[in-house]
Amino acid sequence: MNRINISGLLIIILAVVGCNSFPSKDGDPTPVNNYQVQGTLVRDLSNNTLSSVVKFKKNNVADSLSTIKLNNDTLFYSATSGLVDSSYSFSASASSFLTGAYSLNFSGAEQLNQSISVTLLDTFSISSIIPPIGIWIPGDGNMQLVWTAVANAEGYVMAVVKRTDIYSGSGYNAYISVESGPSGSVPPDAFYDNGVNNLIPGMYNIYIYAYTGSPEKTMADMLLPTPFPTQLSSNISLLGFSGNFGTVTVSYMDSIEVIAN
Repeated sequence: MNRINISGLLIIILAVVGCNSFPSKDGDPTPVNNYQVQGTLVRDLSNNTLSSVVKFKKNNVADSLSTIKLNNDTLFYSATSGLVDSSYSFSASASSFLTGAYSLNFSGAEQLNQSISVTLLDTFSISSIIPPIGIWIPGDGNMQLVWTAVANAEGYVMAVVKRTDIYSGSGYNAYISVESGPSGSVPPDAFYDNGVNNLIPGMYNIYIYAYTGSPEKTMADMLLPTPFPTQLSSNISLLGFSGNFGTVTVSYMDSIEVIAN
């Protein structure tokens, strides 16, 4: 009759069960791997696009082997092509996605199975511009904007950019809190270059961004008509899983013509 080495069997079982964690000082499991996520989801109504870009790292090294999905849609990894090197991305038409809650899911080796909730905000538009005749001249002062409020938005951005410079990384932008919105004032500086003596006439596009979470600025800037003002604070803080992610919905475009006196 064969004898079973009980002590050896226990060692094997403990090694298998504990392969991905070990006790911390307070008794909680501490993950062997630490994952970092940075990303954004942009819904641009003016060009009917929806795009998501995510940089994902394991222990500070780009992770190309995991699977990232927005609900059932897969984000594909690219090392050197696309908007951002070593990132996962996905694009579709904005009209093909409904407003509401989505899940960004991360799975892979070593028991990686994590998800974060994201909210795709509703469509909206600018309802009023002052001066109302569609022309701004020096002396008109601030341009006043009013837009439709967006449910579940955590803040807004006013964005103004010369039509020939959209998606180039230039233009005026400013945060507006939910409490202050849905309205704001754009100063005359938005139409000047390097000081108040250099007016830049022409057609200007006007947008409002409604956002949730903490969109990664470096990625959002590549997808937006004019950049995000500043990077918001990190909003993901889970055991072994941290970083920032947020969504942006761009309003339907409006415009104003800037002319010299």
